[in-house]
Amino acid sequence: GEGSSFILTLPLKNSERVLSNISSEKLNSFEGLSAVIIDDDVAMRSLLQEIFEQINIKSQAFRSYDDFKNFDFDFDFDFILTDIQMPKTDGFSVLKNLKNGEIISYKNQPVIAMTGSREHSHDFYFEKGFAEMLPKPFSKHELITVLERIFPERIHSLNAKNTETAIDEA
Repeated sequence: GEGSSFILTLPLKNSERVLSNISSEKLNSFEGLSAVIIDDDVAMRSLLQEIFEQINIKSQAFRSYDDFKNFDFDFDFDFILTDIQMPKTDGFSVLKNLKNGEIISYKNQPVIAMTGSREHSHDFYFEKGFAEMLPKPFSKHELITVLERIFPERIHSLNAKNTETAIDEA
């Protein structure tokens, strides 16, 4: 009978429950998008694929640019997430190779950089041609915010849907 017992009570308000419903509503707006993930870290690839599944984004993950380049597939994608620091081909080379036409299915889709390095600013990545940059580690919310900036047409406000419903019922 040694040790300690702790009881933790978190007072949650109804407004927090409403916010989570709004987030769920917004997440569904990504349905139909598809992504390519290029990252040498198996845990990161797995985590990103799980998040994308939760927000209705199809994804195909690769451990390197070479794996992506040599993969024989008919997979249309809307954007690419690439790690910057990888052993063989870094994210800057990935972007350069894409822009040089090495991947036939690449038609100037947005490329998002992911990096744990704090060496360069966001602007540096934009100047290099990336659509966005996510500093690792990042949260699901930060990823969604970046996707909302890249695909603003996918954001649907809850109020607009409620207004449409009210008009249809009237």
